[in-house]
Parts: sequence; structure tokens; C-alpha cells
Amino acid sequence: PMAIVAGLKWLKTNNWLYRDCEIDVEALQTSDQMIDAVLDEIHETGAVPIDYESPRTKIDQYLKCGGVKIDFPRSEGSPLSFADRKFAECLAFPWLFPYGRNDFDTEREERLTLLQYLQSRILHENNRFRCDIHYLVTSTNRYERQVLKRLVSFYVSNLRKTTKKGMEETVPITIGDVQNLTQNPDLLTNSLMFTKQQRGTSSYWKDKLWDLLAKVKCIGPPDLFVTLSCADLQWPELETLLRDDLGYDFVNMAQGVKTDPVIAALHADKRFRELLKFLQKSKVLGTIEDYHARVEFQNRGSVHFHLFLWIKEAPSLAKGSSIEEIIEYIDKIISTELPDDEEMRELVKVQIHNHKVGTCQMKNKKCRFHYPRRECDRTRILFTEQRATCVGNFYELKRTKDAKMVNAYNPEA
Repeated sequence: PMAIVAGLKWLKTNNWLYRDCEIDVEALQTSDQMIDAVLDEIHETGAVPIDYESPRTKIDQYLKCGGVKIDFPRSEGSPLSFADRKFAECLAFPWLFPYGRNDFDTEREERLTLLQYLQSRILHENNRFRCDIHYLVTSTNRYERQVLKRLVSFYVSNLRKTTKKGMEETVPITIGDVQNLTQNPDLLTNSLMFTKQQRGTSSYWKDKLWDLLAKVKCIGPPDLFVTLSCADLQWPELETLLRDDLGYDFVNMAQGVKTDPVIAALHADKRFRELLKFLQKSKVLGTIEDYHARVEFQNRGSVHFHLFLWIKEAPSLAKGSSIEEIIEYIDKIISTELPDDEEMRELVKVQIHNHKVGTCQMKNKKCRFHYPRRECDRTRILFTEQRATCVGNFYELKRTKDAKMVNAYNPEA
């Protein structure tokens, strides 16, 4: 509390937004006595600490208060909206805006959009904004609210509804129209599709599904499904970037990625784009006619990618190819071998599956990825009655006894 008092006094002197702030030292001392009882059990104020390597931690263990009840002062009135409150950034993040200046609401000669402003903050050489998780989450929420509000406004202003005269006209939508959807079916039918430009919404993913189905209809079924998982904890280039950006030596890579997630995500995106360029230029998988990608984040926060690839030279039964030609192509681009080359063997070690409770081993304690895989002397195409014995795949890879835990990989990429 004394540190809080010192901070408030500094803000009253240096931050114009805090000049009228009154400090009740007695109340802070009372709070100090109450909070002392639970300091050993509460690790972080207002948030549960995140274990980067083991996110599936029971939240209850962080919320035990030893029977002590903490009463926080109540305030009357409606909650304040962060989006509508002027200088909300300066008030919510005084450690980022200690002088109460240069937030989004500050007057500038050239007005910035919210997106331009946030990009400038997060990608600035000064890393304090992108390393503040609370600021990142709040900024994302603020931007998405603005986008949604703009989309709703555009949708409502351009919606055509049937008037009493039986004609379709573009007229203002009222609360009564929304409440009486039977007379205005377009409101219900099209109410989701106007948000397809906002990432993460159901209509956004539905629109992406339609794009994928259109590719399938025009080009045909994809030839390859590729999953790319980031070994970000073992990238020396990322470690160098994080040390340069943070300006200090962190204990391990997990701590570095957790502290500076924006740099880690940007680096992963850059590597993905460069890999895609390599695959298109080198043609190690064949000539890529088209692709469809989806980016996801694992529980621990690491990014991974799923890809559908359409390969011009890829054989298939639909093209009249023989079983032997399909097997030859699979063996050419997919491997499970442990190579003799020492450098290559170190890379393949990243492809070796490790069982983890809560990730691959669920309640029945069986690996959901079906490792270890069985030994196989040659690659085989499986028909319907055989797939149940091989993870539902339509093929079984050639695999030696010592490679039962190796994920399939491409040795050239």
C-alpha cells in the first residue's frame, strides 16, 4: 500500500487525469491487513498466472483464500464503457501512459484510425505495449467492438424491408422490427452474414468454408493435408530476436515467448510464409496449383497451421493412376525414417511424439494420435475394411521398429 500511495502521489503531480484524485491512506492500511492473509496464495492481482508449458492447471488452487473474506468498496451507477470513455487508455494503464498523454484520444495533426494507432503501439521499437498482456487483450477487444459496431451500422442502414404497401424499400430499422421478426424475415436470415469480415465469428468461418468448397468444386479434392507445428522453443533465431527485444537474458525460451508473444507470433508467421514460398519454388511436393490454410493456436499459445494443397503431378484414383504410382508418390514426399546424418537426425528428433497427459492421453489413457504406430515393411494402400486397424487413414507408411514414435515428415522441407 505504501508503494501504491507513492505511485498515486506521483500521478497526482505528473498526470493531469489524477489531479483530483483523493488518497485515503487509512483505507489502504486496512486493506493491507486483510490482504496479508492471502498473499502467499494469490500470485497475481486480477488474473490467474499462466503456465506456458502446462496450461491445464486447476484454477481452484489459485483461488483459495484460507477462509478470509475480502470486501472491496462498491460504487453506485452503471459500469463505464471503455470504448466510450475518453482517455480510457490513460486511466486504465497509468504505467503505460504515466503522463496521461499520447493515447488514441489525444489530438493530432493527422488523425489516425484505431487500427493504425494500435499497430503503431504494438509494433513500436519500445516493447512495453506488446509485452503487456492486459493491454493486448483490451486493445483487441476494443478494435473488434469498433469493427462490429461499424458493420452493424452499415447493415442496418442498407437493409431493405417490406413496408405496409407491400413494397421493398430501404427504410430505417426500428426496435419493433427486431422484435417482430415474422414480418421481417430478412433480419433473421441475413443477420449473421454481415459479420463475415470480422475474424472468429461463425459467419467468417462459414464464408471461408464456402471458399474451400468452391476450390474443391473447381479444382477437385485436395491432394495433400499438411499440419505445421511450431517448434518455437527450439528456434535459435527466435531466441536471438527475443533477447534483443526484451533486452535481458530470460531463464528459458518458454519465459521469453510468454513475455513477448507478439514477436513470437510474427516470427512464426514469417517462417510459415517463407516455407510456403520454398514449397512453391522448389516443387519438392510437386507443382502447387492452389492451397487453403488455417491458423490455430494450441492451448499453450503456440501457433500451428493446417494446409490443403492441390498438387498438379499428384497421382490419384480419380485421375486414373495405379496403386503403385500412388505408393511411389507417398514414399517420395513422406518419410518416418530416423536418418543416419547427424544434423538431419537432430531435426527429426523434433518430430518424435512424446506422450503428455491432457494433450494426447485423455481419460482412457490411450494416445489420441495412436502412438506408437505399428511396424510396417512397406507403404500400403488400405481399403475400407482395413482402415479401422490403422487410425482410419487410407494408407499405412513404411516404418521400422525404432521409428514407431516418429511423426511423418518431408525430408526436403
